[in-house]
Amino acid sequence: MIWPTIRDQVQAYPTDSGSGWAFYVKAPIVLPARSIVTLAVAPRAIHLIGFQASGYAVGAAAGRKWVSSVRFKACREDVRAYPRAYKGTVGKYTGFPFGFGLARRRMCVPLEVWVQGRATPIRRLVPFGRRSCR
Repeated sequence: MIWPTIRDQVQAYPTDSGSGWAFYVKAPIVLPARSIVTLAVAPRAIHLIGFQASGYAVGAAAGRKWVSSVRFKACREDVRAYPRAYKGTVGKYTGFPFGFGLARRRMCVPLEVWVQGRATPIRRLVPFGRRSCR
């Protein structure tokens, strides 16, 4: 699940850096325990959106590198977490800090979620800065 802040156009901030994206929005990714998924931009939308992941996403480069796909591996439930990341026992979900670079403040973007063990991705048209894509 992508945190609902992506639907709020107020949350998309203009960028003033050389990122290549006009806007930036923070929106954590939340996954059920033990999930391994890859979030990908559909090939036809590569020019519309980029992912900026923290070091918690598997395969994501540290720093400000923008990518078109990121693999996430959620923690197992009921285990003790690393002391520096979270002090306590992991629950049913794992959250990942995450950000999106956007070409426009308001748009619908085709994204794919590849769940480990499934042969085909889950494809959705995802609203950014708007309530729906209808």
